[in-house]
Amino acid sequence: MKRFVLAALLLAFPALAQVANVFTPTAQNTITATSSSSNIAFPDPNAPGILLTNTGPVVAYVRLGNSSVVAAATDKPINAGQYLWFASSGNTNIASITSGGGTSILVQSGTGTPNISYNASTAGSGYATTPASQAAGTVTTGGTFQTVLAANSDRTSCLLQNTSAHTGYVYWYSGTPSLTNSLQLAAGALFLCQNPAGAPIKTAIQYTTGTTADPYNVSENQ
Repeated sequence: MKRFVLAALLLAFPALAQVANVFTPTAQNTITATSSSSNIAFPDPNAPGILLTNTGPVVAYVRLGNSSVVAAATDKPINAGQYLWFASSGNTNIASITSGGGTSILVQSGTGTPNISYNASTAGSGYATTPASQAAGTVTTGGTFQTVLAANSDRTSCLLQNTSAHTGYVYWYSGTPSLTNSLQLAAGALFLCQNPAGAPIKTAIQYTTGTTADPYNVSENQ
């Protein structure tokens, strides 16, 4: 088993005038985790990172390795709605399993490195983030910003994913958002509302794409 780096999905975003550290998917696939271990190859073998999202109802356990890797219920857990980021680090496949029932894991290869990392010497160690609330939504009117999360002084983190095929736009400052003064979020990319020091952004999060009914996912911890 190759060593790999496991990092908390804590993607920091500086001011708009600076370059935001966004995880940008280059390819994706889905693995169905059941009580029997199964594995798939990374969607993009050349991408430096892998983002996993448990979109199903039960806990999954995952392990990285080569084409023969097998997961066990003692490996790294991903709760329902949980996100994990891994550096590929020479691995080529991911295996998953559950202790009962089935769940789906979205596997995204991509670029962009979280600003907080954890070095793991063995598979099954690491850090993850579980949202206190999570919802899917759609853009009400293309080109018009809408509030996807209200201002919240108790917020510890939040995550917004553009699940559409179009570029998204995120705005969290005071003032009037526009397509030219907001952060662009590529299709499939993620925005975590924390500043470079790790402090959460507690203002309202506004979002749009250029197309009505485009989907997005948003979650919040407090």
